[in-house]
Amino acid sequence: MPNSPNNAVFAQVPLYSNEPTACTPAEPKWPWHGILIAAPSVVLIPAGNAALAAHICGRYTIETTRLLEGRPMTLHATNKATGASFQGDVFDEDPGIMARDPNEQPVDPASVANMSNGAALTRNLFQFVKLPREPATYEVYMSFGGYDSNRVVIEVRSSP
Repeated sequence: MPNSPNNAVFAQVPLYSNEPTACTPAEPKWPWHGILIAAPSVVLIPAGNAALAAHICGRYTIETTRLLEGRPMTLHATNKATGASFQGDVFDEDPGIMARDPNEQPVDPASVANMSNGAALTRNLFQFVKLPREPATYEVYMSFGGYDSNRVVIEVRSSP
């Protein structure tokens, strides 16, 4: 599901969710590891200073040992006309969620061998990637745990 044929589906789901929604890609058959994303094919620039929003709906399953490397989840966007590249790390709204306990002992990779972590999520591309507020077409993907997702194309248009 590179882009939904029904962009209205994306407008109906919350921008910040860690639960499957109507735009979450279907879960592939086990044993699958990687990242899948879906996005609207068109995003309109709202009038005035209203915030831009482009739902990136994703699902991942990643080997826990890969997550121990600590690389952040990152969204990437490339302007298809100019080749300009943008990226931003995706993080939780509550920074306390990501804070480590200073007394926490490091995880032994052998103790999590053959384990995987997975989740669904919905995030706003424009919250994490600082794109110019102007019409353009972007190729977008997400990277996490050493995996790159599928690519989706989002056209940013001026409001009529």
